[in-house]
Amino acid sequence: MFCIMWLFSFFFLPSILVLFFLTHVEKNKVFPVLLGLGCGAIYVFFAILFGSEYRIFPADFLKNFSWYFLQEVCLPTVLITFLFFLFFKDSFAFKIDVLFFVLAGFYTLYIPFRILFRSGAFSAFLLFFKPIFLTCSSVGFSYSLRLIYKNIKGDKLPLFFILPILLGVGACVCPAIAEVIWFSGASKGLWGSIAVIEIIFTCALIVLNHRNMFVLGKNNQMAV
Repeated sequence: MFCIMWLFSFFFLPSILVLFFLTHVEKNKVFPVLLGLGCGAIYVFFAILFGSEYRIFPADFLKNFSWYFLQEVCLPTVLITFLFFLFFKDSFAFKIDVLFFVLAGFYTLYIPFRILFRSGAFSAFLLFFKPIFLTCSSVGFSYSLRLIYKNIKGDKLPLFFILPILLGVGACVCPAIAEVIWFSGASKGLWGSIAVIEIIFTCALIVLNHRNMFVLGKNNQMAV
């Protein structure tokens, strides 16, 4: 069972990408994945050589949450997104559309690195739940931006502008909340329920994106 969880931690996110490319043959999505992999490889290389994260964790939820959130979700996501939007000359719409693939490529290497080199011990949370949490956060962030952009360009309904922000923020903060709760020794049911909440948030963003695409397509057809 432990061996299966090890394999899961390494191949969960890559399996999602492979599944996508098997069902949606879109070659323009390959380069963003390779770009993300390149960023992940550079990060891992320098982090192994020069990085050190020795830290005494205080008995303070907010401080521990801030550390995990900035270290594993906020800073990597914001930095990769900023560099991608800054240095590549593709259209803004294309960048929004493929942002998930850039982040997925990065986290494909980042997740195993965090588990192998930045974890003092291995458990079901680290090997099974943490890959799910970080995958959902990257989906939540990129899909919320995608939905906000589509609504700005489309029907501009207030609900479908505010809702993706709330869902995206929720998906991004859930990993840090769950890890602090797990680290504190709380029951599995507590951080397991947070995993369920994040999955619901992520699925809701995916569904809203498909709903929004349908509305935009219908509006375009009516305009023609």
